[in-house]
Amino acid sequence: MSAAQEENEEQCLLEEQTKPEYDESIFQEVPVYTNCPFCEEKIVSRIRLKYGRWTYWATACLCLFQCYCCLWAPFLVDDLKNIVHECPKCEKELAEYKQFRLFQRRRPKRSRKQSLLF
Repeated sequence: MSAAQEENEEQCLLEEQTKPEYDESIFQEVPVYTNCPFCEEKIVSRIRLKYGRWTYWATACLCLFQCYCCLWAPFLVDDLKNIVHECPKCEKELAEYKQFRLFQRRRPKRSRKQSLLF
């Protein structure tokens, strides 16, 4: 390989590893209107589903209880999959939302007066 190709590959690896920091709490189940930190365009994120930790845990539990005929079922359940938000223009991954959370931080409850105002 030439030196230029090696530099290009190193630059691509660095680009993939460095992710700009921004508030990922806005990314949930639905597409989000935001600025892409990579191409700096105003976009509506594109979402896709990806097998997550709970997909494989559910499959392992079915295997443990010897439900071998149902091992494929967790791969069809969308609630066990993670949601990946991507930029539709530069096609880079913006955030990954893990839907099935046992110990997630809950939003503080608003008082009745505050809820009437909003």
